[in-house]
Amino acid sequence: MGIKGEGKDKKPDGWYLSKDKGAIAIILEIKNSNEDIVKKNWINEIKQNCQIVMDAGYTHVIGILHNRYKTLGFKNNIPIDVTNELQDKEYYFKFFTEECIDKERIYTLTARINNCLHLKEGE
Repeated sequence: MGIKGEGKDKKPDGWYLSKDKGAIAIILEIKNSNEDIVKKNWINEIKQNCQIVMDAGYTHVIGILHNRYKTLGFKNNIPIDVTNELQDKEYYFKFFTEECIDKERIYTLTARINNCLHLKEGE
């Protein structure tokens, strides 16, 4: 079993795919500790596997490339800074859930609401 791509099954070392394609998907590739994961062929492999999942309809995909000493992360195939130690899935989920909250907009709207309430009370 694997993920379908280019007419054949691709078999990443690990994947987390929800039935809900709007949920976050994770693809994992682990290489030998002697391998330099910054090499183009390894980066192309994780990106290709992530692209297959995105082409299948998943809109939030995290790719993880790891060699015991170093970890590279990709958010919808764009590099992201991740810790070199592998983490549980919740760590990687944060790369999508944190962007959903626009703290500046919330502050601005809250201030606007508060100002309107104060004006009405003083009238």
